[in-house]
Amino acid sequence: MSNRSIDELPADSREAILVFAAKHGRTWKAKLGIAWGNGSDTREPLGHALRDIRNNPAWGHAWLDGVKL
Repeated sequence: MSNRSIDELPADSREAILVFAAKHGRTWKAKLGIAWGNGSDTREPLGHALRDIRNNPAWGHAWLDGVKL
């Protein structure tokens, strides 16, 4: 899978990813995937934006797998 860019996201979604990644460290992608699966992403700061990323067919899990910060 080719690398994806965080710049593909709207500003609020980029901020949500950066905040989540800073909070969860080097395993942020695995933790976000789990949070998307169990719904705990909604309890995160900017959780609504994290959920929007998950629900958007252009992004979601496939995007997360290939994105680099």
